[in-house]
Amino acid sequence: MESPPPTPSRTRLASLVRLVLRLAGIALAIALLYATLRSTDADFFGSLSTASRPLLFLAFLCISNSHVVGAFRWGRLLQVQGIHLPFRQLFRLTLIGVFFSAVIPGGAASGDVIKMAYATRAAPHKRTEAACTVAIDRLIGLAGLFAVAVLATPALLWQCPDLPFQQPVIGLGLAAVWAGALAFACAYVAILARAWAMRRKVFQAAAHWLAQRLPPKILGLILKIIAAVDLYKSNQAVLLTTLLHSMFVHAMLGLAVFLVGRAFHERTMTMLQYMLATQIGNATGVIPLTPGGVGLREAVTAALFTAFKAHPATVVATIPIVNTLIATVWALVGAAAWLFQTTPTPPRP
Repeated sequence: MESPPPTPSRTRLASLVRLVLRLAGIALAIALLYATLRSTDADFFGSLSTASRPLLFLAFLCISNSHVVGAFRWGRLLQVQGIHLPFRQLFRLTLIGVFFSAVIPGGAASGDVIKMAYATRAAPHKRTEAACTVAIDRLIGLAGLFAVAVLATPALLWQCPDLPFQQPVIGLGLAAVWAGALAFACAYVAILARAWAMRRKVFQAAAHWLAQRLPPKILGLILKIIAAVDLYKSNQAVLLTTLLHSMFVHAMLGLAVFLVGRAFHERTMTMLQYMLATQIGNATGVIPLTPGGVGLREAVTAALFTAFKAHPATVVATIPIVNTLIATVWALVGAAAWLFQTTPTPPRP
């Protein structure tokens, strides 16, 4: 039995709830940024006046490079599904996703939903597969983030083996990224083991029971998603190269924060410490509380900088906030790409 269409009053209520949630997310982001600056006695504008402009520009180039590589990575995933889009369109859709991630509460997932909508329009003959690549691209991005953090951890512990015990914030951050990496490894093994599991009668019976009870449209959608994922199982080289692309992107983002720190004359923290703090901060930014994770990410990163004994202490909040402002430039470019968009170019068959 089909549900009745929403009434005008319900539609207005849903719109009002969405507006309230967006305003609440923006208010929370502002409050977190303000609290982070106040807690570190930061002289934000004074620090800006003495910052190194060339180093800030290099940080901008690192962030720019991450978007270029990210668009190329998504293109590789689309090609596995038989969808071929020109790089210009891939880059434009990537930036539109960056823009919506920055303005809609929900973190990166909100931008991905918009990106999925545009991807399905660009590939109308493979709508489910196109949307699936956006989700897989996001997962590979997170896997790359955790991989960079995991690789940086042994070198950091070699230098400072007691640091996680002396600084609980760092210990919790390391535990979080290692737990995330373990979860991704388990999920990957589970996907690889699906074919083995489906040869067992108990799993066959469970799948048959579920298929009989699902609506045909839902069942067809699930089967399409499974088929799309199976294509990547038979193209492991693509998964590996896209994971390496993701690791490169997150390494560039860590380098960008390092350059911003040096631009504000912070000289105590090492490159490894910046790299680890950036990955942990970006991981918390995925939590869908504020637009683009702004506020929460900066608060966590500043806390890690304090734990790493960054000096001068007055710049520990300024560094991640300025890094976010630099990244916002590309969100504005994404806004322009969205406002002045043209009809998507049909993909080559």
